[in-house]
Amino acid sequence: MPGEVNCLVTKVLIPFVERRAGPEGVAAICRAAGRPRDWLMADHNWIPLGLANELMRLAQQLAGEADEERFQRELWEFAMDWKPSREERSYLGTYSMGIGDPRTVYLRQDIFQHQQMRWGKFETLEVGRAHARFRSTPLPGFRAPLWACRMRNIVFERFPTNWGLPRAVVVERTCAARGDEACLIEVRWKNPSLGRRFWIATVAGGIGGVILAALGAFALPGLPWAAYAIAVGLSLVSGVAFGLGLRERERRRHTERLLDLQGEEVIYSNNELEKKFRDLESKIEQLSLLIELSAAVNAALDPERIYDQALDRLVHRMGYPAAHLFLVDQDRGVLRGHRAVGAGAGPRFEGYEIPLEAGVSGSAKAAVTGVPVLVHDVDAADEPVHRESVRAFNVRSFVALPLRVKGRVFGVLTLAASEPGRLGESDAELLAAVANHVAMAVDRAESFQTIEELSRGLEEKVRVRTEQLR
Repeated sequence: MPGEVNCLVTKVLIPFVERRAGPEGVAAICRAAGRPRDWLMADHNWIPLGLANELMRLAQQLAGEADEERFQRELWEFAMDWKPSREERSYLGTYSMGIGDPRTVYLRQDIFQHQQMRWGKFETLEVGRAHARFRSTPLPGFRAPLWACRMRNIVFERFPTNWGLPRAVVVERTCAARGDEACLIEVRWKNPSLGRRFWIATVAGGIGGVILAALGAFALPGLPWAAYAIAVGLSLVSGVAFGLGLRERERRRHTERLLDLQGEEVIYSNNELEKKFRDLESKIEQLSLLIELSAAVNAALDPERIYDQALDRLVHRMGYPAAHLFLVDQDRGVLRGHRAVGAGAGPRFEGYEIPLEAGVSGSAKAAVTGVPVLVHDVDAADEPVHRESVRAFNVRSFVALPLRVKGRVFGVLTLAASEPGRLGESDAELLAAVANHVAMAVDRAESFQTIEELSRGLEEKVRVRTEQLR
């Protein structure tokens, strides 16, 4: 879609911010993006250009850097540095390292740039032996961001360093981020030399030819000069051929190392994609079970049966370790355990009370504020945790969702696990959908019960009136 940027940008941004601002900075980036870290670190995902611009501004603030030019240079220099961690490693460097020489890298920029941006048009105007010219033009309605220009220029500078060469010289004649119609970029670089081994072999061949000619002149003085010249030429050609062979062998070894590296990258990327497919299959299965749950609770008109259906499916069909239902008792100011399935279920949970105060527990906070609460680890939680209950029911991570009917929170639905990190954002999203279905079904059941009571009352009044008339 037009106006999108590849998540390669956030894959670079997140580790950089983590080094400058710590985990809190990464959390701020993820909140601003509305996506978890894993999603933003997958370079096959895309985000809107406007969001990318916002994340860049936020990252600069988190890094504490007032100068935008300096921040952008530090960021994209970091992007091109080699990193042992595959999670942090971008294929900007790895991809180009597997190509034979700088000129070939610049020849392929059309393909590479189109895979990174959907907000502009990139054109290769000219590629010579050691120079090239490119043009990048924003699509109508879009403005080239400064960070995109700096990323491209620094990447162009760093390409030759993959072969141990000096940086390329990049000159931006015009810049769309500064108000020009398009970016016009000129690049000049130094190509790899033939190498020390080639010249040693060539010189050795020439010297050998001269020695051979001298020995021939001493042993066979009557030979014509053409014979000596042929001997010198053959020796020199042999030296050149041997030197070329040594150079090609070294290049082949270098290429094999790079191919091994790219092979590792392909395997890693394949494993990541398989993980994504497994997550997708899990989401599809959860959606199917959610539809099934919706049908089940909507068919019930008894709140207790609705609760049982929801908790049972969360644990026995969706695979969660435990699901708990608390009901709000406003008169006594407590949350009371009402139903539980899975770990911690039993008589001791039913009737278990927690004070209805936002600062006492995550479940109480969800009931008081009406906002979901997610705790990855109760031992290192920023959210309030009721220590007595988490010890009693062996809870290390949990998510709590309020159950709301007509603007009133009447209960809290929770998922709990005995290991930290077991529950995350995706589980909170699923539980929110379940809580919504349960609340609507309970609302409908209560409305039906109200209608039934009104109907019975009306029938009783009719009976009384009929008796009086008789």
